[in-house]
Amino acid sequence: MEYIKQTLFGTPLIKFNNLHSYSEEEMNYIKSLELLHQENSASISKDRFILERDELKRVRDAIDRCAEKYIEDFIQVDNEFERTNSWLAVAEKEHEKHNHKCTIFSVVHYVEADNANITFYQNKNFITRSYDFDLNYTGFNEFNAKETIIPVKTGDVIIFPGDVEHSSQNLSDKKKYVIGANYFIRGDVGDQLKVTSLKL
Repeated sequence: MEYIKQTLFGTPLIKFNNLHSYSEEEMNYIKSLELLHQENSASISKDRFILERDELKRVRDAIDRCAEKYIEDFIQVDNEFERTNSWLAVAEKEHEKHNHKCTIFSVVHYVEADNANITFYQNKNFITRSYDFDLNYTGFNEFNAKETIIPVKTGDVIIFPGDVEHSSQNLSDKKKYVIGANYFIRGDVGDQLKVTSLKL
């Protein structure tokens, strides 16, 4: 599977272009999901495990393959990971700044997004983490910027660590449909001899 690798404030982010083409049945199912409306933000599906449903099996398999690639190429451990939550988000325009708690990494799949982007934020860059100077920047790059904007479209998948704050913007007049999924480590972690063992 081919993907685009990007450094997000020194952290790996990967993007798959046009991962999955939705069938009419899949789209009808997605658009039939009951939503919980949130003021001034995206509406979220009441069902927080949508990828467990048989109607979305093809989507689930495609998203899980992307997650496996992120683990294999970047995390590079032999521990087991498990998808813990999956949901639909529907946005008219803005999805306010937030992060994904209780997860190691998140996958976002753009089901319908004619013209959109996702913005990632950090409070401090690699210099100001150690020395909180008020510096006079002459330019911004992937290492010193405090935000990164990535354009996205229908079919794209973005994978990133869940703790990174982000927001999204829908620049189209049509609603934006996104499937999100969180992944967490499972099984035995650590080493008993080092007193670091943990069962998850």
